[in-house]
Amino acid sequence: MKRKITALIISPWSDDWNMSTVTSYPEMAYFVRGLIKKGFTIHLLVPKTKKPIKKGIDALSVHTISIPYIPSLGKLWLFLQVLHYIIFNFCCIIYSIELFKRYSFDIIYGFSHLTGLSVYFLGRRFHKPTILKLIGLYFLYPLRRNVIHYMRYLFDIIAFKLPFTKLMILDDGTEGDKVAKHFNIPEHKFMFYPQSVDKLVARKTCPQSFKTRLNFQSNEKIILVVARLDPLKGIEDIIKGFGILLEEKNIKAKLVIIGDGPLRKTLEKIACSLRIQKNVRFEGSVNYQSVWNYYKIADLFVSANLYSNLTASVVEAMASGVPVIVTDVKETYKLVKHEVTGLLVTQRSPAILAGAIYTLLENTTLRKKISFSGKGFVLKHFPSWDEKIEEESKLIHMLLKNAYHS
Repeated sequence: MKRKITALIISPWSDDWNMSTVTSYPEMAYFVRGLIKKGFTIHLLVPKTKKPIKKGIDALSVHTISIPYIPSLGKLWLFLQVLHYIIFNFCCIIYSIELFKRYSFDIIYGFSHLTGLSVYFLGRRFHKPTILKLIGLYFLYPLRRNVIHYMRYLFDIIAFKLPFTKLMILDDGTEGDKVAKHFNIPEHKFMFYPQSVDKLVARKTCPQSFKTRLNFQSNEKIILVVARLDPLKGIEDIIKGFGILLEEKNIKAKLVIIGDGPLRKTLEKIACSLRIQKNVRFEGSVNYQSVWNYYKIADLFVSANLYSNLTASVVEAMASGVPVIVTDVKETYKLVKHEVTGLLVTQRSPAILAGAIYTLLENTTLRKKISFSGKGFVLKHFPSWDEKIEEESKLIHMLLKNAYHS
């Protein structure tokens, strides 16, 4: 009988491992659940929160560490971020050393560039294979050769500079493969992997009562946005574009925004200043599994991300059969073909976004074509989570085999 593989996973997020509580990208939740199904034993190290953690899975142990709160104060934000990075990784290292006295770990995993330092140190200290997984990048590639630019992306750069056994980079359109080559990482040392999609959930229908329960009228068009509310997502332009649409065209529509973040109050004020607050609904953070119901009742999905629109929410919207309108930035073109799998908007301006939204709302034939083609493209070319976990499980076994023979 084969011995179970035991993995130590370090993450800066406290609730993303639990499918019932995750509100953002669900990779950690699918990953933990998938590996446990394959016989792995998982020890997860995350920051402590006020809410008690309910594990409920026998092969999963969740360890929490207290991280001192460091506020972001104006011009000191960069210094304080560096301080928080150092403290977080130091706490992870100290706690993990104690864990190694009690458990025999086969591999060390890190989610996010924020865990890079601790994962690298522990791998060297205990001679274990290491995998660092980057769920997208904050780089604006190509990199500028100046100190300020490098300091802004310091933690990402550290993640690319440290020699992990394997560096895994999500292909979210931010050109992570080019960044890896920029830092001269050998191709066998990094894996560039695609977004995954829950194809079973994508094929399910939404409960008939869901739209009624949210108090939407049957003849109202629903325009959906799913994103973190920060300046990089372009949501301000979407709201202003929606305002132009309501002012100039006689349509009954609601703009539904799912997500939370530092820009929420500002965005709410913009909606009020345009006097469209009754037509703009801020739903806040929504459980990941519930977001699929919003996809099912949406007539359109809009994304105006500054970095890329090859994101999980766009992929999921397309898999649900929602026609998408996205700004043409970075590698978005790999996912959205203009007037085939979606509408590509060349400029992130409110007027142009308003025009694109109106075009799809009025052109039923084009909307149906994009819905059909977009869904078919995603379901054909993007892996399911089960397929993704299977591939990653094989990678872990290969790394452990190589480590044993070396």
